[in-house]
Amino acid sequence: MGLSINLFAQNCPKPNISKELEIRISTDSIYKQDVQFRIEYYAKLSKVILPKYFGLKDLIRQKIEIEDKEKVKELAKSYEQNRIEYLNEIKENQLVKYQDALGYSNLNTLLIFETLSLFPDSYAMLFNNTVLNSKANAKDKILIDQLHLKYSNVLTENSDCIKDMIMDIKTSKKEFKIVEIFQNAGNRAKVDEAKTKLINLLIWAEK
Repeated sequence: MGLSINLFAQNCPKPNISKELEIRISTDSIYKQDVQFRIEYYAKLSKVILPKYFGLKDLIRQKIEIEDKEKVKELAKSYEQNRIEYLNEIKENQLVKYQDALGYSNLNTLLIFETLSLFPDSYAMLFNNTVLNSKANAKDKILIDQLHLKYSNVLTENSDCIKDMIMDIKTSKKEFKIVEIFQNAGNRAKVDEAKTKLINLLIWAEK
């Protein structure tokens, strides 16, 4: 028993990395600046922009009638479920195709979806059925239409404040070169823009 026998070679096996993965790893640093920008945008959104409008948030929450709060919560639940499913699909693809070797790209993805948790983009997560493997569904769209019909006045009664908030977010996105995901801006109807604004605010208000 005193004799020690090495059953395994001490040298690590040579990794089997495809040429495509080698290229992706070598170019992954292009996302480094994006990661930094997204960190700064997330911090500014959470610490500066959104707190500035907590009064608006409280006002909107007060306007939602009790019987409609469940509708908003149901949409918020669908939103969060879709957000997690989209993220998991992307993470699974990163693992299967790139063996989780793209550090900056992975971090960029995580930051995108964390930001979507901080303040909703209901068009990307609920409306847009042009996305591959879209999770937009008919039930959510019915709830969206019902809420828009009943609460579209929220947008007009608080238009100046809402415009200021949207402009603050838009300006910050431009400052940090933030590119939104799952958009179809060129073919988006004005009514969808209004629905997006309203549902974003309703989900945010009920968080």
